[in-house]
Amino acid sequence: MQQEHGLRIALKTALIVVFVIARLFIPHSIVLGTPENPKILILNSYNTGLIFSDDEMKGIRSMLPENADVYIEFMDSKRISTNDYLKELHDLYRIKYRNHEFDIIVSLDDDAFHFLRAYRDELFPDTPVVFCGVNRFTDDMLVGIPLFTGVVETIDIKSSIEIGLKLFPDTQHILVVTDNTTTGKINRQIIENLSESGLFAADFLFLDPGSGLTLEELIEKVKAGPANSIVYYADFFQDSTGATLDTTKVMSSLSKASPFPIFVHGGHMYVGNGALGGKVNDGFYHGQEASQMVRDILNGVPIESIPVKKTSANVYMFDHRELIRWNIPMSALPPESIILNRQYSFYEQNKNLIWGTVGFFLVQTGIIIALTINISNRRKAEAGIRSLNESLEQRVEERTAQLKSVNKELEAFSYSVSHDLRAPLRSMDGFSQALMEDYGDAFDEQGKDYIQRIRSASRRMSVIIEDLLKLSRITRSEVHQTDVNLSELAQSIAAELSEQAPERKIQWKIAPGLHTRADANLMHIALFNLIQNAWKFTSHHTTAKIELGKIQLENETAFFVRDDGAGFDMNYANKLFGAFQRLHDTNDFEGTGIGLATVQRIIHLHNGRIWAEGKEEQGSTFYFTLPENFAK
Repeated sequence: MQQEHGLRIALKTALIVVFVIARLFIPHSIVLGTPENPKILILNSYNTGLIFSDDEMKGIRSMLPENADVYIEFMDSKRISTNDYLKELHDLYRIKYRNHEFDIIVSLDDDAFHFLRAYRDELFPDTPVVFCGVNRFTDDMLVGIPLFTGVVETIDIKSSIEIGLKLFPDTQHILVVTDNTTTGKINRQIIENLSESGLFAADFLFLDPGSGLTLEELIEKVKAGPANSIVYYADFFQDSTGATLDTTKVMSSLSKASPFPIFVHGGHMYVGNGALGGKVNDGFYHGQEASQMVRDILNGVPIESIPVKKTSANVYMFDHRELIRWNIPMSALPPESIILNRQYSFYEQNKNLIWGTVGFFLVQTGIIIALTINISNRRKAEAGIRSLNESLEQRVEERTAQLKSVNKELEAFSYSVSHDLRAPLRSMDGFSQALMEDYGDAFDEQGKDYIQRIRSASRRMSVIIEDLLKLSRITRSEVHQTDVNLSELAQSIAAELSEQAPERKIQWKIAPGLHTRADANLMHIALFNLIQNAWKFTSHHTTAKIELGKIQLENETAFFVRDDGAGFDMNYANKLFGAFQRLHDTNDFEGTGIGLATVQRIIHLHNGRIWAEGKEEQGSTFYFTLPENFAK
């Protein structure tokens, strides 16, 4: 027994010794392997709201494993970066993460990088670090500091100037915009060196004499620039008074006033806000490069074998609106250029689809237009009947007869459209499915994707046709007013939706005793569309609140449906009730854009009005009114 007990103790001791040796001498990446749920800390130097830093974060998050347990810290060092403050952060992280062991740390921008160089071994010993957004990196920064790699942030001013001169070959002058910040001075020196290099025939005109400019002075200098010029916007973060400026607003103001195109080396903060483009250091792609390193390390690649990438993935980026403004064809741009604000046509996205499929959808579009024209002609016919009737009785009789005739024709036309369109759509879907099932092995992945797109498009067209027919029927409806209990309608709709998706956590707040004089069937359709709209746009939230209530305005009573879902940008509120108008991508929220148009038609049939208020990710409220003598 004593021998057996001694053997157990010796075995346990040996295992402990092996584990300690492994932790001390085997590289961390080998010990780490590929965790089931990797624990990742992202240390951001700054605060949210800085475009390049926010884009870096998006790029990193876009490629992290879906099962990763991600912690995020914002150092806020743009606002404060004193030694005392950094020491306070050190003490906070020491207390906060003393019992946490991370698989990897990602640092964004310079301050987080230097903080981890100083304190990583104390706060997060043996934890690999991948950095991005570091400027002016030198190899000696990592001497004696193992388990560090990442992507250095670099800019390509020369290529941005070259593409500007290529697109505008008659350029004789380059108007250079800089400021007196540290970054601005460094970039100005780079441009001065390029000016003196003899590489460019155009002369460089530095708008800032060295003492700085106000925004108003900068705009006036650009407006007064000589003919045949382009503008190269390097930096303008501060004006001559030392005030920090909003770069997007500066670019927008300068672009509106400038008689010349503007080229940059910064990404989304400029391109899309008034700059034509350039070869830019875009934060999103920069973050993706770092995130790929994270994935490699988590998949077992030793961090010691991943060298620091000393040039970032600068890309050619242009604003389509500015290309149109300056009459630049996209064929003149470098290959693989990124085009912002471009609306891709169906043909451009699916160039390899056969022309017959394209023609088929064009025919469908023509039929839909014909249906719309038919509805318009019906309304004109009604107006003509009213003007021709000599007496009230005769006008009523003739109008009734004409309406019956037109409605019968429209119903026959609608049935024909429904039947004649749905049959080929079903054929498309069915034969595409048969093609996949019988000959699927003969197609490559791209061919299968094309067939799947045909099936998806045909099914979506079926939904659009059905919604158009519903909208047409509502337009022809007559209003039969009765007392309608909106509260009871809303309760039944809420119950129906909850039964369809019992896993949804919805707080329903339906005011009791809401009555109105209206057509019961039409009001049920309107209220169902509004509540279903709220149900749909809260679907991405873990919990949600949907409310039906009533408010008293100055001269009328308004009912409302409110939610705390995706909301919308009020700049596009005028598009909400148009047929086929959508403010959200169909990949995020399905639908055809007919529901709210249907609601508006119903409210207008009751001589009421409807409008909406909202804010992105803070929900929306839809109000509708009926004439005072209808509300109760």
